[in-house]
Amino acid sequence: MKMDYRERKEFKDYHEEKRLERRILSIKYLTISILILFLLDFWYLQVIRGKHFALKAESNRLKTVQLRPHRGVIKDREGKIIASSKPSFTILINRERGADLGKSLERVASLLRLDLKELGSRLQKMKNFTETEPLIVKKDATFEEVAVISAHLDELSHVSIQEDFKRHYDGRGVAHVVGYVGEISERELRQERETLGAEIGMGDVIGKSGIEKKYDGWLRGEKGFKLVEVDSMGKVIKEVKERKAPREGNPLFLSIKMDLQEALMDALNGEVGAAVFLNPKTGEIYALASNPSYDPNEFAGHLPSARWKELSSDPSHPMMNRAIQATYPPGSTFKVLIAIAALEKGIITENTTFYCPGSTIIYGRKYSCWKEGGHGVVNLHRAIVHSCNVYFYRVGSMLDIDDIAHYASQFGFGKPTRIDLFYEVNGIVPSSLWKKKIYNEEWYKGETISVSIGQGPLKVTPLQMATFISAIANGGYRITPTFNMEMRAANRPEKIRGLSEETLRIVQNALRGVVNEGGTGWRAKIEGIEICGKTGTAQLTAATASKDTQLLPREEKEHAWFIGYVPYEDPVIAFAILIEHGGFGGEAAAPVAKKVLEVFFKAEEYKKPTMTAHAVDAGKNAGTIVTEN
Repeated sequence: MKMDYRERKEFKDYHEEKRLERRILSIKYLTISILILFLLDFWYLQVIRGKHFALKAESNRLKTVQLRPHRGVIKDREGKIIASSKPSFTILINRERGADLGKSLERVASLLRLDLKELGSRLQKMKNFTETEPLIVKKDATFEEVAVISAHLDELSHVSIQEDFKRHYDGRGVAHVVGYVGEISERELRQERETLGAEIGMGDVIGKSGIEKKYDGWLRGEKGFKLVEVDSMGKVIKEVKERKAPREGNPLFLSIKMDLQEALMDALNGEVGAAVFLNPKTGEIYALASNPSYDPNEFAGHLPSARWKELSSDPSHPMMNRAIQATYPPGSTFKVLIAIAALEKGIITENTTFYCPGSTIIYGRKYSCWKEGGHGVVNLHRAIVHSCNVYFYRVGSMLDIDDIAHYASQFGFGKPTRIDLFYEVNGIVPSSLWKKKIYNEEWYKGETISVSIGQGPLKVTPLQMATFISAIANGGYRITPTFNMEMRAANRPEKIRGLSEETLRIVQNALRGVVNEGGTGWRAKIEGIEICGKTGTAQLTAATASKDTQLLPREEKEHAWFIGYVPYEDPVIAFAILIEHGGFGGEAAAPVAKKVLEVFFKAEEYKKPTMTAHAVDAGKNAGTIVTEN
């Protein structure tokens, strides 16, 4: 039987209806689930992470800008400025918004004509640091460079210009004293953060050498911060408020006298060498020069790598502070210590004489005096005044090398003086133990003969010689040289053990004779002032007594020494001068001392030495020296 269409419409397929119901139900569940997920996510974002995202949104609107402090000014003892800070600009890229840093870097390099490869390398190195550390593109930018970048800031979304400061140095010959500053390296940053926390960051300037490095923490100051509002491109719209003002670095007064420092540079007249003038009682350094030198202002901005290579590979070593980092045989200046050791050991007295015919035979070997015809019969006083080699050969043959090493160590040889500069070297004081340790060999008595006139393996620095002669000047106290005026009170000179007043009197009297009795240091003589000193002429390996040293090429000539103090009674200044390959000490180094001392004693405060109480009294005030300045 055939059914019409109305009957067919009422017909129900049970299975089809069930499938349809399940589909509808699934869609409902899916819709509800999605709605629940949306609600949960909304709840998570609004309730759980709401504070976080609010802060993040705020941080995207507000930006922290560092405010760099002025580095502390460095002055000499009379207030003359040696180092100060001057305003400058730094161009940097903020890496925290760095979606297209490469594009910005390329554009900045093009505008400033910088090496894109070098900038890329610096950016690569910064991957080890947080994105808050900006990339320094150009320090000490010129006004023209700042103007160029300012005109293109709309297209340089990550670039900003920051007010900064550049170090400036005044005065000649101060490089090896004050040192220089520079941008902190990655290695230095890791080291500094271990000791100083997170205050230091890439692009910051720190002391790299000299006083700048030694007192970096004192001079550096503390950064400040301010908040600025930025747009979606990171451009500063306005300053919101200042969060913290920077604290300027502390000023530092050095014991240096700039007029004396410049007089010393003039007196050296371009000669390669080093010299130190200091107070023999307090250790305050009045002048310290090392020549050749360099201009520390070159390091204040960006020093091109080619210029750094030029300086560091210069065969004249302008970056080396010869006063504390170079060692030399002391030559005849060491005869003073030999005399002290021999007197204290009772081997000689001031009346002990030897005959000097111009040479002598010891252990079967001939040793020559510098004076071809000899000095005749000489006692200790004349031997020091005229620097007789034969006398000290004979004395040295009676001394044990370990006794010499003992007294050398007592005066501070063979170890740093503890001056407030880094990288000071030890020098060498030979002994039987030293030779065994270094060469695994026994010390031979014949080797002591060379040491007795300041030759052989013996090596000292000019600063060690300055502290040595200071100890003789101040009555037998070992001082600690310093540039820091505040350290004077903390410095406690140490009494040298086993040094009698009688020995000091004999030696001091002889040193006065070196300059004032027609001795080898007569060229340093100044009328009306009793200068005490000792010359030294340190031979090099290539130079021997059989050669006419005047005919030797410059690089084979002896090193010239002159050490001393002024005046004989109550000394106020001591010094050590070394001229590399200068020849005889009396000819090359003594005139340098005279020129500098003339300037020193012309100064009003030193026309009449005011130190009235030479209170080095081992029995009453051990370790204390009272002065009136």
